[in-house]
Amino acid sequence: MGKADNGLEDEEMTREGAPLFFAIEGKDMTQNQRRLRELRDRQSHERQRMAELSRLESLDDETRAEYDKLESGTPDLERQLRAAERACQHDDKAAEQEAVETGPMSPELRERIELRSRCRVGRIMQWQMQRNASPDGPERELQEHLGLDFNEVPIELWDAPEHRADAPTVSPSAGVGQNLRPIFPKLLARSVANRVMGISMPTVGSGTYATLRLNAGLTASSKAMGAAIESTAATFVSKTTTPHRVSARLSIQLEDKALIGTESFQSRLLSQLSRDLAAKLDDLAINGDPDSVADDPQGVMDQLTNPTDPSAVAKFDDYLALFADAIDGGPMAETMMDVRVLANAEVVQKANKLFRDATNHKGDISAASYLKQHSGGLYGHSRMPATASHIAACIRMRLNAQAMGEGAVTYAECPVWQGIEMIADPYTDSAKATTHWTAHLLFGDILLIQPDAYERVELKVSS
Repeated sequence: MGKADNGLEDEEMTREGAPLFFAIEGKDMTQNQRRLRELRDRQSHERQRMAELSRLESLDDETRAEYDKLESGTPDLERQLRAAERACQHDDKAAEQEAVETGPMSPELRERIELRSRCRVGRIMQWQMQRNASPDGPERELQEHLGLDFNEVPIELWDAPEHRADAPTVSPSAGVGQNLRPIFPKLLARSVANRVMGISMPTVGSGTYATLRLNAGLTASSKAMGAAIESTAATFVSKTTTPHRVSARLSIQLEDKALIGTESFQSRLLSQLSRDLAAKLDDLAINGDPDSVADDPQGVMDQLTNPTDPSAVAKFDDYLALFADAIDGGPMAETMMDVRVLANAEVVQKANKLFRDATNHKGDISAASYLKQHSGGLYGHSRMPATASHIAACIRMRLNAQAMGEGAVTYAECPVWQGIEMIADPYTDSAKATTHWTAHLLFGDILLIQPDAYERVELKVSS
C-alpha cells in the first residue's frame, strides 16, 4: 500500500516468496511470468540434481565440479527469482488497473477499487491531529461505504494491553533542535501469521464469525453394470469466534513537539503505534494469551497438543525427520517442500552449526543449508516461546504451496472486524498540554480450518 501523505507506513503482510499472481498456461502468460516459470523450473531441476549428487557415496572430479557449480549458483538464482517475482507483481497491479477500467466486473466493485486507490491513511490521521475535524473526500466516502465512523481506518488501507499509567513520549535529551535527520523507526520482527503460517485475515462485519468445513461423506466407488450407487451423508465442522481487542496507546506533550526540531516527530510515533499494534496481533496469532482466561484470544500454539518431550539432543537426522515425518502423500504434504517449521532463534542457530558428521570432517552441508534446499523452510522467530528446560517448542505446518497459491485451500483464518479505530484525546490532560492517541483493533481467535495442517513438535537443543 505504500507510504501515506504524513509519513505513516503500513505493515507489510505479504508472504515471503509467495508471488501475488498465478500464471495461466500458454499465450495468456506475460513475459515476466514466463521468465519466473523458467527460473522456477531451473530451481526445481537444480535442487533435484543436488539431491541426487548428495546421495552418492563419493564424488569424482566431474560430479564434484557439477555440485560446486550448482551450489555456487544458488544465491544468484534466488536473486533472479526475487527480481522476477517483483516484476510479476508489477504486472498484476497493471492488470488489476486495466480490469478496473475495462474488465468484466460490476460497476460497484470497479467504483470501490477506484475509490480505494484515491484514499490515504495519512489524511485520516491528519483529521485526528486536527482535533477530530470532520473528514471529507474519498476517505470519508470509503468509510461510509464500509459503515465506519470517521475515526476508523479501513483495514484494506492499513494492513494490519495491559492497562498502565500513561507515560508520555518525551523528546530525547541529546540531538534535538539541531540539523536533525528523519527519525528512524524501531525495528520489529516481521509478521509471520500470514507470510509463513498461511493464516488469512478476512475483514468481516458486525456479529459472531462462523465457518463451515466439509468433514466427511460424498464417497465414490466402482460399480458393476446396472448396480446402483447410494448417497452418503455429508457432515460439516463449524468454528465460531467472537471479537477480541488489541490496543496500543501513545501520549505526546506539546513542549516535546516544539523541542524535537523536526516535523516528523508526531507522525513517526503514530506510525510506530501501528507497527506495535500489528506486532502484538502477530504474537497473539502464534501464542494466544498465556493467561488462559476463557475470554482471551486463542492462537495456534495453545490449540495444539503438547507432545512428549524428546530425551536426546537433536542431531542432523532429527532435523531431517522434523520435515520428512510430516509427509502424508496429500492432501497436505506431498514432499518436504510442502512442510514448514516455525521455531525460536536457538533452534535455527543450532541448525546452522549442526553437520551430519561432527567428529571428523563435519560433512559437506549444515542442517540449515540442507533444509533450505529440500524443504519448505525452517524459520526462526523472536515471538516463538523461548527454550525451557532444554526443550524448544516448534510449530510444524503442512501447507501445500500450490494449493495455497491457487486460493483453493484456506488452512486457518483470523477474522478482523472492519477498521482500526483511532481515538485522539486532547481533553483529558489538556491542562498538561498532553494529547493521548489510542488505537483499537477487534480480531477473532485463530480458526484452524484444516487442523491437520498444524502440529506442535519439540526438539531438545541442549543437555
